[in-house]
Amino acid sequence: MTGIEIKIARIKLGIKSYELAQMIGINPDAMSRIENDRLKPSQDLLDKITTTFTVKTRQNGAI
Repeated sequence: MTGIEIKIARIKLGIKSYELAQMIGINPDAMSRIENDRLKPSQDLLDKITTTFTVKTRQNGAI
């Protein structure tokens, strides 16, 4: 998952960048760098992002 894909998914789910950062346990600056492809997230962090998106999607009733 690229930074732009993360950003698009986040926006579609109505999550602010700082909120996602808080949910996955990183600082907002790191989240910004990830979304702008200036920082490559670890696999563990990508797993946390994916899990967060899945949970949020289910909460919104989209699945």
